[in-house]
Amino acid sequence: MKNLILLNLRGCTGLVSLPKISLCSLKILILSGCSKFQKFQVISENLETLYLNGTAIDRLPPSVGNLQRLILLDLKDCTNLETLSDCTNLWNMRSLQELKLSGCSKLKSFPKNIENLRNLLLEGTAITEMPQNINGMSLLRRLCLSRSDEICTLQFNINELYHLKWLELMYCKNLTSLLGLPPNLQFLYAHGCTSLKTVSSPLALLISTEQIHSTFIFTNCHELEQVSKNDIMSSIQNTRHPTSYDQYNRGFVVKSLISTCFPGSDVPQWFKHQAFGSVLKQELPRHWYEGRVNGLALCVVVSFNNYKDQNNGLQVKCTFEFTDHANVSLSQISFFVGGWTKIPEDELSKIDSDHVFIGYNNWFYIKCEEDRHKNGCVPTNVSLRFEVTDGASEVKECKVMKCGFSLIYESEGTEKVSRDATFDANSKIEESKLSETKSYKTAEDDVDFYGEVAQGLETWSLIS
Repeated sequence: MKNLILLNLRGCTGLVSLPKISLCSLKILILSGCSKFQKFQVISENLETLYLNGTAIDRLPPSVGNLQRLILLDLKDCTNLETLSDCTNLWNMRSLQELKLSGCSKLKSFPKNIENLRNLLLEGTAITEMPQNINGMSLLRRLCLSRSDEICTLQFNINELYHLKWLELMYCKNLTSLLGLPPNLQFLYAHGCTSLKTVSSPLALLISTEQIHSTFIFTNCHELEQVSKNDIMSSIQNTRHPTSYDQYNRGFVVKSLISTCFPGSDVPQWFKHQAFGSVLKQELPRHWYEGRVNGLALCVVVSFNNYKDQNNGLQVKCTFEFTDHANVSLSQISFFVGGWTKIPEDELSKIDSDHVFIGYNNWFYIKCEEDRHKNGCVPTNVSLRFEVTDGASEVKECKVMKCGFSLIYESEGTEKVSRDATFDANSKIEESKLSETKSYKTAEDDVDFYGEVAQGLETWSLIS
């Protein structure tokens, strides 16, 4: 057995411990689901992957710290595990990149400063707070603290985790505030944080300083204060709009896509064009095509009617149809306003009330579609149809109640100007007329719009 690389003892429910043997070539050891396994000992210092999930161990021996090649340590659902304090040299495991402690319901603390750790999963533990100084985990990419009922606020210096991309805080029912977040965070999932009130303004800073796909989900956060909602929305309004390159036809576009959702029943007032229902028709500003439209903000209010996510994820989709003065269709393009993909290990999620979805897309995509399809005709009108999908088909239980969009402009020097700014005096007059005549419209007024999206239509998602 000197050359044995993998030993799989998964589900051996009668196994209590391993014999005293040495398997110097062993790299992968699987003891998952060995429900009576109580005492672990190192049988190979060359282990790279160790699965102890679902075992009965209550502690790890200090010798685990000698596993200098270990990359993955899975201790999920070790419900008897109370401490890792015996493994004081875990911090010295320079190869360890993923540590799974989710479901260790008695675990109250964990080693800090595991310097090369990328993924740390602590869902459903008894941890009351994170270590104040976690600079030693500066390479952390994903942090899961979901169902950590004892955590009230993230008091540790999480804003110094420069590489953190994914933060999960689902069902942290006593979490009241998020004060400062990592500067490059791309995904924040705070579903079911029923006590969350404050999300500080640094959220706007982290979103606007990087050209990255970003999704921030606050579903069922019913205590979220309006000031925090305003801060979240301002991050969409104040997004830095990236320069677009003439590389679209080669499949490469520099873009910045951002989405968020939270409880609410109204489209914010700063969305210039609004309608009741799922369809919105609007005359485009004069000279919009030659002008400096840089971005597009979309908003939709969705009623969920006791909808439960079947672990397929959920996406709010918007399809644009551009027409000319004669109402001849010139082109179509679709965007995902926002939503979420399936979250690993998540249970069915019930959405309790109406929610607001807001997303930003780069206008460059639309201009490229117009360059490709317009055939010399400049669109004068646009019709938007919103729908809720599970990635495969429309979700009938979810109804679009209201929708809106607003064009975002930039000046010659690429500095942002007011979203109501226009290109010249004529377009200002046109915008004024549109503003004066703007009113809510119903989907019934636009029944002639419904049609199939052109085959082969490309879509761009706000979900990374």
